Amino acid sequence: MKSLFVLALLAATSASAQVSTLSTGLGGLDAISFDNAGNVYVSQPDQGNVFRISESGVETFMSGLPFPLGNLFDAQGNFYVSTQQSLTRRDPAGATTTVAQGFSLLAGLALSDDGILYGADYTTSRLYSFGASGNPTIVAQGGQLNGPAGISVDSQGRLYAGNFNDGKIVRINLDGSQTVVAQPGTQVGYITISDDVIYATLFAENRVVSVTLDGVVSPLAGTGASGGQDGDPSQATFRNTNGAAPSPDGRFLLISEYGPGGGVRRIELAQSLEINQGVSGAWYSPDTPGSGVLIDIEPLSGFFFAAWFTYTDQGLPDWLTASGTVQESQVDAIVYASSNGRFDDPAPVTTVEAGTMTFSLRDCLNADVGYALDDGRAGSFPVTRVIPGSEALCEEFAAAR
Repeated sequence: MKSLFVLALLAATSASAQVSTLSTGLGGLDAISFDNAGNVYVSQPDQGNVFRISESGVETFMSGLPFPLGNLFDAQGNFYVSTQQSLTRRDPAGATTTVAQGFSLLAGLALSDDGILYGADYTTSRLYSFGASGNPTIVAQGGQLNGPAGISVDSQGRLYAGNFNDGKIVRINLDGSQTVVAQPGTQVGYITISDDVIYATLFAENRVVSVTLDGVVSPLAGTGASGGQDGDPSQATFRNTNGAAPSPDGRFLLISEYGPGGGVRRIELAQSLEINQGVSGAWYSPDTPGSGVLIDIEPLSGFFFAAWFTYTDQGLPDWLTASGTVQESQVDAIVYASSNGRFDDPAPVTTVEAGTMTFSLRDCLNADVGYALDDGRAGSFPVTRVIPGSEALCEEFAAAR
């Protein structure tokens, strides 16, 4: 069951405010992570603290640590924190153990899907894996690694490192070779991977970017100026973006700030909403009065049927239907044109294929229809629900997935 704090996180930001502040007035913050209940943990190296942010507010989780940086929880509820020259584990009962030591400056930590724990030594530019006994094994060193701070693992088990010294993001391939994926800035603070998208903080530039595994860099949030402005990501400001952690459901990203007065910020992540039977109903086009689609979806097979109410170039009603199969957040359908029908007349109707249609869901209230018809008509238009409140069933089905 989700904790009240997780529910508060989900409600923390309105739909129009895509960057918000979870906590402020801390500063000097480094890596950030979630526990299995959705509570947030963030390191403060200069003061030797790890804070927990929960529904009760901000409290000290650990203190007196020698320069705590990276942190994370494993599936068993053990908390790991890199403490400069050591890797420390705190078990669910609160007992702490030194797992490994002898590092120069152990920074970022990462956990693969199959439970392998990794750590990055910033000073020596080495990446380690830790076995069940805690013994460290060097998995990469030197080469393109240059002061790695944050590390993360993709769905294929490949390790990525963000260089604080030169701003490169480096992939360690399965054969041990290194590939520079991108160089999005001058200093990369931490990186994290969610749904095989890399999110990187640009420490000196007060910005956050997304990077595909192929190296395409896109701005996510931050103007580059220092500050604490919330709202639209392109207008938001940060104080030295540093730690980064995606929420367990992938809906948002938490960013810690190192600069004075900084705290923990939240950035909404774009979601592709899967089409469900709650999408069935009437949708209209605000751009074309009297135009829209009436949709019906069979839930077991995902069969999609649409009656498309539109017009010919001459302004006459056009009798079009479409059918296809739901593929997550989009439908690719065949359009059919019917003709020769007469009112109150049982004479046969002619129906032929007339092109293609796509239906893409933005949210349970808004969608987009694209079309390419054989007569040369092509384009797209937005649609929205005809009946206010009819999106509730769609939202219920989406939340249940």
